[in-house]
Amino acid sequence: MSEPSMQEIIERYSKLESALIYDTLDNMGLSHQQLSLEIQPLDIDMVIAGPAFTSKSAVSEALDKVQTDRVKTSGGGAAMREAMPEGCILVQDVGNDPVCGGLGENYGLTVKLAGCAGVVCDGGTRDKKAMIKMGFPVFSRFSTCTFSWGRRRSIDWGIPVRISGHLTKWVTVNPGDFIFGDCDGILVIPQELTVEVLEAAEKVAEIEEWQREQLKAGVPREEVYKVNRYAHVRRIYK
Repeated sequence: MSEPSMQEIIERYSKLESALIYDTLDNMGLSHQQLSLEIQPLDIDMVIAGPAFTSKSAVSEALDKVQTDRVKTSGGGAAMREAMPEGCILVQDVGNDPVCGGLGENYGLTVKLAGCAGVVCDGGTRDKKAMIKMGFPVFSRFSTCTFSWGRRRSIDWGIPVRISGHLTKWVTVNPGDFIFGDCDGILVIPQELTVEVLEAAEKVAEIEEWQREQLKAGVPREEVYKVNRYAHVRRIYK
């Protein structure tokens, strides 16, 4: 059987929920793949699903010392947007910036037109109402009117980044890792496990639906839950 396309993978993940995907990862031994709960969707109904496209910036005045040659010589922004694959999730490591809102309405529209399907920012964004109205899913720590120009410096993109974690201090996000997020949390699924986690989670969803139907029919909970809905999940890490 051939591998599903990325578009199919995104569509199938989008039918699931973070709690169910987390339970699948947890039973695989990948318990620490959840990002900080302080990174919240701008709107409760926002959902993100897609491969990570990473960017890293810092709070620094020493521009020539923090930027890579690629960013210095390419103009950074345009080259980065050209490299974005269709349907990607922009994951922003902003260097623990507690002040600025970098991504706002216009830049959100720009990356959306470049193919980006959503944003995870471990920091602040701007123009909250406008991005909600645009229907562009953004997850961030806070919304602020403070602009990032002159306060935040781009370092590089398409590299591994560290984003604040929920059960661990940091979660490493590699380019191409699959990102799923909804109002209950954001998960980072290692790229090589994207399809395996999807198929396992879909099976868990089927069993959970059967269990709900049994409970509605009056079957005692103790009987219903004799079925182990995670029995098919491959344990990778102990």
